[in-house]
Amino acid sequence: MGKAHHADIIAFRLSGKWKKNYLPEGDAEAIRQGIEDIIKYSVRIRDVEARGLLDRFREGSNYVEFVEGPDEADQALLSMSKLYEAVNARIGHVLRSLDDHDLLGVAGK
Repeated sequence: MGKAHHADIIAFRLSGKWKKNYLPEGDAEAIRQGIEDIIKYSVRIRDVEARGLLDRFREGSNYVEFVEGPDEADQALLSMSKLYEAVNARIGHVLRSLDDHDLLGVAGK
């Protein structure tokens, strides 16, 4: 998303028109693959909080595509970066909990 946002800002500065440029094929494909991965992982994770954060992140990535201008895009991207941090923090918590559980299980044998 950051790369796409940067391309939108550059095109806007050059043309004065928002969201009228096309991304290079590789960038567009990388974004599509990233969103596909988010969907794939959000349906596989058991933790309700992490799944909800991933869903909000995916919704935010969709919203960024339809913002009306660069200021709104900046705000949307900032919100997404905060969600990204929250998602990773929650997944880290879940993984550490699994490690703790495994360690306790091994120690109890």
